Amino acid sequence: MEKNEYALDYILQAEYNLLRKQFIPGIIVIPSGKSNLIWNGVHFVSQGPYEGGVFRFSIIIPPTFPDGDCPKVIFMSSIYHPQINVDTGELDIKRYFPVWKRNGHHLWQVLRYIRRIFQKIETTNSVNVDAANLYEQDPGIFLSKISECVNQSKDNLYTPEPSTTDDPHAILFTPWSDKLQNVRQLLLTGKKVSKSNCSISYIIFHLIRKHFLILIPIKRRIALHKAFDNIHGLSWMKPGVYQILTREDTLPSHQN
Repeated sequence: MEKNEYALDYILQAEYNLLRKQFIPGIIVIPSGKSNLIWNGVHFVSQGPYEGGVFRFSIIIPPTFPDGDCPKVIFMSSIYHPQINVDTGELDIKRYFPVWKRNGHHLWQVLRYIRRIFQKIETTNSVNVDAANLYEQDPGIFLSKISECVNQSKDNLYTPEPSTTDDPHAILFTPWSDKLQNVRQLLLTGKKVSKSNCSISYIIFHLIRKHFLILIPIKRRIALHKAFDNIHGLSWMKPGVYQILTREDTLPSHQN
């Protein structure tokens, strides 16, 4: 039985508030602007065999949530992994959540599991048997296939997913522009910049402002709120380094 719309909205808002309190490096997620039962996400893999990959995914939440079946995780790009269906891109989430427990499981735990599968590869009861066998029998070829996935994710970085073209909360990427240097400085130091220097047309990717500012001290957060009245979700990546909010002296392996 589906829940009352308002009750479900309240539950999902509570889930998102819980998520904001967690530290899950390398993952950005935001509820879709089309449906609160779909959350758009991106995982920047910073270590392990998939290091450097930028993998988009969607979390599909059942209308009976948090009762009934567990959410689904669908990756948008092709990923060669023992626990990801090669045809549908669906992660075998039930491997970790065989029964979704109303008071024991939360969506932030799903994100932690997404991060975990790229760091620790498990081959038992795999949905992609070929990938599991190759990992066990010929690690060299397995790593070459992973490298193809990582390179493909970088090549497609600036190409919007067809399923999210009409989603106002889609996570989008554009090449770096020098016009964002002032915004980058603001995010690092908290110093105010002129709104005229912050063009919405140069947004690198979009995410919920509150989800980002929660990590910033209150005085600096107030300054950022005022500066971003007409701008939402600015961030950056150092050219060639697929890691968000990259400082000049930061390498991918430094952030776990």
